[in-house]
Amino acid sequence: EIKERTATGLTHMIETRKVLDLKVNLKPSYLVVPQTGFLHEKSDFLILDFGTFQLNSVNQGSHLASGTSLEEIMDKAYDRFDVEIKNVQLLFGRSGEDWKKARFEHPSTLHVLQPMDMHIQLAKSMVEKDIRMAKFKISGELPLVHLRISDQKIKAVFELIDSIPLPQKPVVSASSAKEPAIPVITDKRNEFLGTSLLLEGVESESDEEYFDAADYSKSPEKSPMKRRVPKAEAETVQEELTDLQLKFEIKEVILELTKQLQREETILMFNIKQLGTEATIRTYDLRAVSYLRKISMDYHEIQGKRQPLHLISSSDKPGLDLLKVEYIKANKNGPKFQTDFDNTEQTVQVAFSSLNLLLHTQALLSTINFLTAVIPSRGSGAASAGP
Repeated sequence: EIKERTATGLTHMIETRKVLDLKVNLKPSYLVVPQTGFLHEKSDFLILDFGTFQLNSVNQGSHLASGTSLEEIMDKAYDRFDVEIKNVQLLFGRSGEDWKKARFEHPSTLHVLQPMDMHIQLAKSMVEKDIRMAKFKISGELPLVHLRISDQKIKAVFELIDSIPLPQKPVVSASSAKEPAIPVITDKRNEFLGTSLLLEGVESESDEEYFDAADYSKSPEKSPMKRRVPKAEAETVQEELTDLQLKFEIKEVILELTKQLQREETILMFNIKQLGTEATIRTYDLRAVSYLRKISMDYHEIQGKRQPLHLISSSDKPGLDLLKVEYIKANKNGPKFQTDFDNTEQTVQVAFSSLNLLLHTQALLSTINFLTAVIPSRGSGAASAGP
């Protein structure tokens, strides 16, 4: 059986551990993608700001009270680190616009991806082998992903991407293509003395240490030699250790399509709430759950009405997921493959609740016209690529 550590042993380990004080702070860096691939004063450009990166170790303290429960002690038996990424953003600017100033204005007319933050917690167990404790724990959260882009910006972004020259493949002549770049070496071992190498038939002498002496007394024809498995190896094979616990959630995703008039006016707004995943990886199985709590799409361009039209909506009932997918993968060599998994290697379960769709003639035609106008066709792309 696995030797489980008592609360006293864990407390001693926490109080006598070596603490790593880690602080990493990276200032924001950004990538500028100009039109035609060369930056000049009259070119449009995309700016991807990677934001600030901070990595800090968490000081939990080494002193534990006398009445601390075993669960609290196990929770403190981890080395924890906090990772924060702040102000990741995407901007699109035209010639003459001050994009350097717009990076620090939240929001601005140049923003396509509004500044977003991400928080991740990393934890590493101080105990190497304990069935009650995961070796690594990762939990993260992304509060908001907000994309806002107009029809004119979408067109300009496609034009910018098409204007960047791509590297051309080198022309290979017919003579050089026939000659192999790497010489082929034929295997002539069978031609050496008309037989294979003698070393291939020789077994390692170190394997004899794992056979019982009683096995040699028996006839080799009737009973083959059996390998003695060390106790430590037999114990590790049956261990059900947890290698990783993962939990990540995006609280909200907003995609806002606007029309450029005297100012940007919203036409469509697509919203996703609470999109996340949870996963547990153990020695002989993997369990993952992905969920989507709610989605909606609103149409705003309605004459004489201030309230938007809900084209897509889902239930607001608390605790009810719109979509939930459970995935289980088991190793057939695991000790609980028959009892817990019923001899099933992979299992997928999908649960879907109600989704309300509203078909509105004006909204559908306006949406189709908007997408048709902003997405370039293949013919126009081929014409612009020509001389």
